[in-house]
Amino acid sequence: MTFARLTAVLSAYLVAATASLADVRVVDGDTLEMDGTTYRINGIDAPEYGQKCASKTGGTWACGKEAVDALVGYVSGKDVQCDSMAEDGFGRTVATCFANGTDIGALMVELGWAWAFVKYSDVYVAEEAIARNAGQ
Repeated sequence: MTFARLTAVLSAYLVAATASLADVRVVDGDTLEMDGTTYRINGIDAPEYGQKCASKTGGTWACGKEAVDALVGYVSGKDVQCDSMAEDGFGRTVATCFANGTDIGALMVELGWAWAFVKYSDVYVAEEAIARNAGQ
């Protein structure tokens, strides 16, 4: 095996982290922690845990808590894998994460629990349009 090929194989192994539910902690609607690494899900922005959102009928609702609850539901009992991309200004690893092969960021946006974070990526703009059209 050439040095370049060995380096490529090792690099691929190092940038992908996989964990079972027991090893995954949901920090908030766009952040997971696995094996001591905090992963900021690339391309999405979700309300913070204690954040309230305006309801369509007036008043507010606990959108942050519900986004966290939704993410917990999506990763429960599933193998979670995060493919690292970069590190953000807070020391978190920016990554695309999957639960049993399903893109968690796409799911959170399409179901209305997060927004496409177009300041940094346009990867989930189509999913946000689907959510808006569905009234999410």
